[in-house]
Amino acid sequence: GEASAEQAAAAAMCRLEKLQSENADLQSRIVAARSAVRSRAAAAEHAQEKAQRDTRDAVAHTEAAVEERCSRQWMEKMHAVERAWQSRYQRLQEATSAKASESEEFQRRLTSQVAEIRAGVAVV
Repeated sequence: GEASAEQAAAAAMCRLEKLQSENADLQSRIVAARSAVRSRAAAAEHAQEKAQRDTRDAVAHTEAAVEERCSRQWMEKMHAVERAWQSRYQRLQEATSAKASESEEFQRRLTSQVAEIRAGVAVV
């Protein structure tokens, strides 16, 4: 009776630790994703500055319509990259939130079960 209650509590603690580990992993993935987004944004900004310098140099040899088309295509590509990273970041946030909720629910159940086990042990 008491041994199986301890086993149940130990198993529950293992599950809680696993959930907390998964949550920590998701948190670190979010940090990494944020870092990647910042890095991509800096690279995009650098690329934009370089493209603007190159465009200014080419203006003397290129018609204004060609310049506008190239600039628009580049901006569309950058916006697509930005949207893709934002979507990935949002999915990671949602996954972390779900794991956190699962962990909190599990911790509530565990606390309740431990209280029931203690109450049962006290009765015995």
